[in-house]
Amino acid sequence: MEYEKDLDYIVNEQGCWIFVGCKDKSGYGIITYRKQNYRAHRYMFLKHKGPIAEGLVIRHTCNTPSCINPSHLLLGTQAQNMQDKVESKIRFCAGGHELTYNNSYKWNNRLICKICKAKISAQVAAKEKEIL
Repeated sequence: MEYEKDLDYIVNEQGCWIFVGCKDKSGYGIITYRKQNYRAHRYMFLKHKGPIAEGLVIRHTCNTPSCINPSHLLLGTQAQNMQDKVESKIRFCAGGHELTYNNSYKWNNRLICKICKAKISAQVAAKEKEIL
């Protein structure tokens, strides 16, 4: 199968291609292509690197769920993916910003950085202003 769809993204300081479309609650991009739903990083792996063998997952070397940069994606087992999570010393929010003690909040049962929290608050305020 050919994967012709181009995905929109922005590049962050770590070289991640941050997907700018719909995301699930864990920060993974979600797309529909030819009437089939894909996680955006899986679609990009298929498009740029080829098939995903049964039983394997796509690992993010950058630990950023919304990253779709093919050079940050590699195949592995779920056990390797969980080990990556344990070993990662730097964590990033779904927007690709580094999470530190001083720049993050626990919000809706997940960590979010101050930058993304401010963006969400501004969007909510703008919508409320439209309603008034």
